[in-house]
Amino acid sequence: MLVLFAGMFGLVVGQARGGRLLNLADLKVRGWGLIVIALAAQLLVALWLVPDPRVPVTFGGALLLGSYAALLIVAWQNRMLAGMWLVGIGIMLNVLAAAPHGGWVPTTPEALQSAGRAVPGPLPGPGERPYVQSKDIVLPQD
Repeated sequence: MLVLFAGMFGLVVGQARGGRLLNLADLKVRGWGLIVIALAAQLLVALWLVPDPRVPVTFGGALLLGSYAALLIVAWQNRMLAGMWLVGIGIMLNVLAAAPHGGWVPTTPEALQSAGRAVPGPLPGPGERPYVQSKDIVLPQD
């Protein structure tokens, strides 16, 4: 949802600054195949692997980290495009947050609640499957 709002915001700002949507057709982006693979991996994790308790959490996390790596490659391949350095920094920040948690972005029940998302009941204990949601892993607040 955040990506949708960011995209809409970018379109509005571009129009306000005199840009034309048709100019995007002339944009030469390298690595479309990697973009599709990365997004497919993230959708696979969010829509299929997360809800299935038989799938190890480490497998989903590894797919997420792999998708971030693919997106970083694309950002590097397109580093000469305006603003691509900012995209690369954003991906790296996701990696820095997710890597220590096995590829999942950490959050807390309180953060979920303030964002209007479903809040889990009691969190699983040590050795149990952690509560994962979309691309997040829910951790107790320190």
